[in-house]
Amino acid sequence: MTYRKPGGILAAANTNTLMICSTIATTSLEDIAESAPTGIRWFQLYIYKDRQATIELVRRAELAKYTAIVVTVDTPVLGNRRANARSAFTLPAPLKYNR
Repeated sequence: MTYRKPGGILAAANTNTLMICSTIATTSLEDIAESAPTGIRWFQLYIYKDRQATIELVRRAELAKYTAIVVTVDTPVLGNRRANARSAFTLPAPLKYNR
């Protein structure tokens, strides 16, 4: 599969608008940085019980030149998304949560 640059990333970079990448984004930190090298990028971070995984995410953001970390502290457990459960929602292939 060929990687396609997401339009929202390019739009943010072209308008000098802040782009915040989620921990569970389906586009990697590195791909976003490569797609918009001059864009303003922040990384929204969920803190994992596996602290080493959290540290590795922060290091990746730093290496990709993200300028801020936005820490989410109000989600110790993901909610029960009933609509997703009823519809048997899953991410379509080849998308996956970026962790």
